[in-house]
Amino acid sequence: MTNYAVQTIREIQEIALKSKFDANEAIQDLGLSAQQGRIIKYIYTHQDQSVSQKDLADYFNVSTASIGGSLKVLEKHNYIKRTRKHENARQYDIIVLPLGESIIDDFDKKIKENNEKYKSFLSEEDFKTLHELLVKIKTQF
Repeated sequence: MTNYAVQTIREIQEIALKSKFDANEAIQDLGLSAQQGRIIKYIYTHQDQSVSQKDLADYFNVSTASIGGSLKVLEKHNYIKRTRKHENARQYDIIVLPLGESIIDDFDKKIKENNEKYKSFLSEEDFKTLHELLVKIKTQF
């Protein structure tokens, strides 16, 4: 691998970490991490489809144990409720409670404001090129 390739991979990793940090910082006053906010939003927008822990793990590309930990925290703070499925006691149906619903608009607004920073220095064409390259990389993993 060339030095240029190694540097590029490091840049991608640094951008990903910075983006995660910035998103967490943007919503810290809501008392959630960006990932927890995304989980609530996903459950809320897919409630009519009976969201499971496995669905979330697949969507967010993390382990079911990781999602389980996040769900436990969200449930403890009354953002969501998990109920065991009758047909399989090891699985849960997950719904967003009113407290969880109440933060969705604020979460969306804060994440949108955070994302606007990136638009200030990249053109639409830059984003298109970057998107194509990232999709190319992502499909190889």
